[in-house]
Amino acid sequence: MKNVNRSCIAGFSLAWLVATGAWAADAAGDAQQILKTAGVKGGFVVHLGCGNGKLTAALHANDSYLVQGLDADAKNVEAARQHLQSLGLYGKISIGQWSAP
Repeated sequence: MKNVNRSCIAGFSLAWLVATGAWAADAAGDAQQILKTAGVKGGFVVHLGCGNGKLTAALHANDSYLVQGLDADAKNVEAARQHLQSLGLYGKISIGQWSAP
C-alpha cells in the first residue's frame, strides 16, 4: 500500500510541477529537473498549458513515459503538434485542445 501511495503522490507532484509552468527556459534541462524532483521513472504525464510543445517533448525522457500535452489555445495546439512532428515524436506524444470547466 505504501508504494501505491508514493506513486500517487509522485504522479500528483509531477502534474503540479508541469502545470504550474515553474520551468520554461531550457526545455530539456527543465524536463530533467521536473522528473528528478518528482522522483518518477515513468508513467503518464499530462502537461497542462503545453504551449509550443518543447517542454512536452522533453518530458518524454524515454519510452517509459506516456505524455499528453493540453492547451486551451488552438494556435498553441497546432504549434506543439508541428514541433512534435519535426522531431518524429507525434504519435508517441499526443497534443490536444483543453478547456477548463
